[in-house]
Amino acid sequence: CTYGGGSVEAPAEVEAVLPELTTFGRRVDVDRISPCGRACWFDFDDLCGSRAARGPADYLTIAKHFECVFIANVPELALSMSSRNEARRLIWFIDAAYESRTKIVVSAATRPDSLFSKSVGRSDDDDIMLKESLGSLAELRYNADDGDVDAVEMSVFSGADDIFAFERCSSRMIEMSTSSFNVKDHQRNNAVGF
Repeated sequence: CTYGGGSVEAPAEVEAVLPELTTFGRRVDVDRISPCGRACWFDFDDLCGSRAARGPADYLTIAKHFECVFIANVPELALSMSSRNEARRLIWFIDAAYESRTKIVVSAATRPDSLFSKSVGRSDDDDIMLKESLGSLAELRYNADDGDVDAVEMSVFSGADDIFAFERCSSRMIEMSTSSFNVKDHQRNNAVGF
């Protein structure tokens, strides 16, 4: 994993010799592929952002087929309603790349340890939506042996799971930038195929 505030330029259009990537019978589109077919390039919006309709299986397929993935224009992401999906998609991709030992080169707004924030990009609308969601969930209660517990206090609704995933993703990106990670061979068959 290499990161920086500079840009990762898309390689020139080339004809790559690579079979069409599919998962669960549908095509997995790749922005650009190197002439050797072992590296690819994505803009963040196409890989994880608003233009992406991808799930974990897509990311496993990409990580399984490419030794190196270039990602341009990664923004700072917030734990907010507006960027939660993009953050989750990036986490899924990093997890797949990490497990496959796929090398990544990232052009990002900030370093991996600052990439995820609880407040960046939060708007009043995000806060209102979150409060409304949590308010509706507060009506859900279940009886535990030691008394009633609000659903809002459960980690699944508190954002604690998202924060843990953000921290794990940042840690993995930092580890992926080390020479000890980058000397490991790509594991094409380590990722589960679909």
